[in-house]
Formats: sequence, C-alpha cells, structure tokens
Amino acid sequence: MVVPVKAVLRCGVGWVLLGAVVLALSGCWNWIPQSPAPGTPAPADAGPSSAVPSGSSGGQAGGTAQYEPANAADWYTVEAGDTLFSIAWRFRMQLSDLAAWNQLGDGSLIFVGQRIRLRPPPGFPAASPAAAAGSRAGAAAPAPGGGGTASAPSASSASSAGAVRWQWPAQGRVDARGARSRPGDYGVRILGQRGQEVAAAAGGKVMYAGDGLRAYGLLVIVRHTPQWLSAYGHNERILVREGDEVRAGQPIAAMGIGPGNAAMLHFEIRRGGKPVEPMNLLPKRN
Repeated sequence: MVVPVKAVLRCGVGWVLLGAVVLALSGCWNWIPQSPAPGTPAPADAGPSSAVPSGSSGGQAGGTAQYEPANAADWYTVEAGDTLFSIAWRFRMQLSDLAAWNQLGDGSLIFVGQRIRLRPPPGFPAASPAAAAGSRAGAAAPAPGGGGTASAPSASSASSAGAVRWQWPAQGRVDARGARSRPGDYGVRILGQRGQEVAAAAGGKVMYAGDGLRAYGLLVIVRHTPQWLSAYGHNERILVREGDEVRAGQPIAAMGIGPGNAAMLHFEIRRGGKPVEPMNLLPKRN
C-alpha cells in the first residue's frame, strides 16, 4: 500500500508535537518537590534571597549583611512608613540593638521590603546592657486595674537614670485596665475631652510623630534620655514634629477619640524599650 507523502508529513509533525508535550510535562513533574526519605534532614532555610541594600547611613560591614537561618518570627519586613525607631517601639526593643544587629549604623535609612533582624546574631548579647538593666530595675508592684504584677522602676531608680521628673500629660480619669491588652503592657488611658491639651510629661526630643503604628492612632513619642521614652496615643492633632525639642508641660498634641469611641489619651513610659508601670513614676493625684 502506498501512503501519501502529505499523510507521512502530518504524522511526523504530530509525533514531534506529542514528544514536545511529553517532555514539557516531564519537566513539570520533575519540578514538583518530593517528600524526603525517612531520616533525611530537611534543608536549612537560606534566609532572605538578597542582602540588605547597602548605602544606609553608617553602611554595611563589607557592603553586605550576612543572615543566618532563623524563624519567621525573628524577622520583620519593612513596610511603607516604617522607621527603625517605630519598628523598635512596636517590638519593645532598643533602637541601638536593632541597628547593631542589622549593621545599619544609626538606622536613619531603611528600605521598603528590607528584612530586619529582631534577634541578635551569633556573637551579640541578647540585649544592650541598658535594656537589661531597665528590665531588672525596681521591685514588683501591683498593676492598677491590671490584675497581676509589673516589674517597674521606682521613683528613685528614675532619678538615678537621668533625673527624669515626670508630670501628668493630661487631666482626666485614669483607666489602667483598658490600656493593657497584652501581658507586659503598663500604659494608662486618661479619659477627657476631645481636643483637650496633651502635654509632654518631661522635657526631651520628639522621636516619632505620625500614624504608622495603627494601634495607637496619631502617636507622639518623646525621648528623655537614651533609655527613657514616653508615648502619647489616640491624638486628634499633633502639634510637634520629629526632631523638635520640647520642655516638660509643653503642649504636643490634642486629645482624640480612642477605642469605644471615647475621648482619651493613651500614655506609656518605657525604659530600654520595655514598658514600665507609669503609676510608680507619676506624681500622686488626689
């Protein structure tokens, strides 16, 4: 039987196409990861696919930050509006620790998408000496309305750590329980009137003024010494800018609306990045 040439060609093309499909599918099958054999160690996490960009203030050691394998909870990915200071505040850490662990110099320049180490790499202490001292300062004291104890510095320890003299940042009824949603939170809410004046609880420098930390609304953070900070959240308006020097009692914001649609100020004091009991530091009220 004579087979037409055109039929042979069509058949050949069909086999070629079929062979290409088979090869493509075999490539896909080979790509699907296989379960390791029993007893085979899982491959280590190689960390981020690229190094932290160089060029940040202070630069990188050798131009590249070296990352060791770590759990996802040990890292934070920078989002728009973040600063290293706001990240340190969010995770209750010292700015100097984060900058050192990530080889960021003074930490003034970070990039969206950059991965920030939240735990010290090998060879670094777990926290700076100042932060460790802050967590040990003072004796355990009842947390007003919080049910439990709080490790908080006494007024004498505050004086020895830079002679910070605290004053109330606003007038109104104090609600401690409502401000303590997580273990270790020792802020207070001061219930007042919308638009009411919010004043600096002590003199210092404004380190943060913005809305990048959603849980606090419009937030102002003032640094009083390298270890001592105070924060003022749920404001309606902010009257200062980052970098401003403020004096004790100076208006820095206007009270806004917080949780429960109530006019309030959320107020915190931190030492070495850790929240402390403000009721032990503020003057007694009648």
